[in-house]
Amino acid sequence: MEWEKTFNPGPSGGALNAVVNLTDGNIAVCGYVETSASNIDVYVGKFDTGNGNEIWAQNLGDPEKLDIGEGLAASVDGGFLIVGYNSQSIVLINDVTLIKTDGLGNIITNHVSGKVYHSPDGCNEFGAGDVPLTGWLIKAEGQNNTYFGTTDASGNYDILTDTGAYTITVLPPNTYWNVCDPAGFTVTLDDFYTNANFNFPVQTGVFCPYLEVAVNTDFLAVCEDVSYSIDYVNLGPVAAENAYVEVTLDSELTFVSATLPVFAQNGNTYTFLLGNVASTQQGSLDIQTEMDCDGIAQNQAVLVSAHIFPDSLCLQPGPNWDGSSISVNGTCVGDSLRFNIRNIGLAGMADSKRYFVVEDQVMFLIDTFQLDSDQEIDISFEGNGATYRLIAEQSEDHPGNNNPTVAIEGCVEEGLPYSTGFVTQFAENDQDPFLAINASETTGSSNQPVELRGYPKGYQDSIIDVNTALKYTVLFRNTTTDTITRVVIRDTLPTELDITTLVPGAGSHPYVFEIYNNGVLKITFDEIQLQPGDSAEEALKRGFVEFRIAQKPGNPIGTTIDNRAVVYFDYVPPMVTNNVHRVVECNDIFDTEEGCIVVDVINPPVIPGVDIKVYPNPFAESVTFEINGRSFDAVKLQLFDLQGRLVRSEKANGSRFQFDRNHLPRGLYMFTLESEGQLIATGKMIIQ
Repeated sequence: MEWEKTFNPGPSGGALNAVVNLTDGNIAVCGYVETSASNIDVYVGKFDTGNGNEIWAQNLGDPEKLDIGEGLAASVDGGFLIVGYNSQSIVLINDVTLIKTDGLGNIITNHVSGKVYHSPDGCNEFGAGDVPLTGWLIKAEGQNNTYFGTTDASGNYDILTDTGAYTITVLPPNTYWNVCDPAGFTVTLDDFYTNANFNFPVQTGVFCPYLEVAVNTDFLAVCEDVSYSIDYVNLGPVAAENAYVEVTLDSELTFVSATLPVFAQNGNTYTFLLGNVASTQQGSLDIQTEMDCDGIAQNQAVLVSAHIFPDSLCLQPGPNWDGSSISVNGTCVGDSLRFNIRNIGLAGMADSKRYFVVEDQVMFLIDTFQLDSDQEIDISFEGNGATYRLIAEQSEDHPGNNNPTVAIEGCVEEGLPYSTGFVTQFAENDQDPFLAINASETTGSSNQPVELRGYPKGYQDSIIDVNTALKYTVLFRNTTTDTITRVVIRDTLPTELDITTLVPGAGSHPYVFEIYNNGVLKITFDEIQLQPGDSAEEALKRGFVEFRIAQKPGNPIGTTIDNRAVVYFDYVPPMVTNNVHRVVECNDIFDTEEGCIVVDVINPPVIPGVDIKVYPNPFAESVTFEINGRSFDAVKLQLFDLQGRLVRSEKANGSRFQFDRNHLPRGLYMFTLESEGQLIATGKMIIQ
């Protein structure tokens, strides 16, 4: 015996039912304390191991219930988990109690609840004709903590909060709605087990539908059937009349069947009629396809797009928009690439804009363009097996989030190898709600029970800029011998992501999503019926769901975004997915001065057999030029800016020399190397 301690935690006594050793050398205990003749609370405390002195203690429980703690465990965040039971009266008809505390035994017990509903006849109390709004986000913002909640199918929300002062606001999914109380409500919760109720009537702000569509799949395996799920919803306050969706399949896919009849077909584009889609109405469409068997490389990208109509954005464009609208496309004929940039707007471009061509992971070409209405330009060159992507800039204040881009993969003479895995480094042009593009790679089926995928993968498979929004797909598979009836996914979202921008996407089965606590996403598949691992049909064992979310504004350069989720199959311990890692390395990934992408610095040498090296590039103070394969007594270096103006001319002796910056502004420059009047090479270099 080292020591013995006897103490009385309450006026009428109590009991300890569990004790655990802690990593800091102390001990934690739990049990119950009789606080009065009619009330019992859970007792939890922390004691030192030197003399058994109490470090802190808490009584936990509802004053109107009898609460007893039976078991205790330390949690990974430094707090505690307590399991026990409670009863409404001295007659012990018990419910199980699970309590989560922080490191000092504190718990959160207050509730802020209410209803969000569309009130067409004014900002009135909920009544006949009002429509509950499902999936709306509610925020309870305090000085130290911010909590979130999501409305259910009846428009109700319930947020668990700590004590303190809070502002309660509702966050509409778009600007088509007018909240009757946009500033929200303020409440001060001074005590535990306090309830506050606030309803949010919402009116029509813009008399227009707001259709949103998503498309996704789980695995792409060569020569196997591939199923795509297309989910849609009208998040606007009025119905979308005569709605339809156009689905364009990749050339590697063959249409097999769909859960809706095909209304029209134009090549690989299939049209499906949806009828009138009421405000807040959701729907889905599944398409079965077949993957080609020949000529597909590992990690080759397969793109499927879904465009829902009507797609009008019923908002006034910005004041600086010139009326132009840029569209891009790309084709491969044989081994020749042809990119096209066209102004499909009703007016010409007021100012010139830039376009970029990326070859695999380097900047291949940068140039400017300025087009009148219906004018176009072509950029053509011979393919070499690399993946090329064209990105063009829109004019200032262009409506929506249109970002013209297109990628061409595998444009090379038949039978020759080509690069893969580069298409999904960058996002496609699907930032507007009415357009969704799924870009997946042929990785084949996976036997993993859970997996998390992030898109875009990022430059060099992780690097993104501050404006890149992320799409996550959680995939799961039944590897057991029993049917799984319920799947729950929880994702404690990284603090670097903006929880208010989260948009649920396509799923393999019907699901319910909610956001709670400080930013935990919960997705529930009830009655999913995933078949056992020995089932004959692989598709019956699998499921998936996606969601999209933007970064928080102002993420500094160097910010890392790591995310993983846990998946619960029925009521067994959860499985943890892999970690998806992204790092913010630049403000604009295509910026020629501070962008993330390495510039292709050397064009093919003019003189055969000559090899040019320029390093380091980019550079800050000086750069080294090295000419191999042939000797030159004297070399002339000329440096030009992006407007073609000569900014520096120097002469050097020998085949290796250094160029000093000497106060040149940072940016992208073009250079030429000559000797005895003969051009040796041209290229680009970046001064940081």
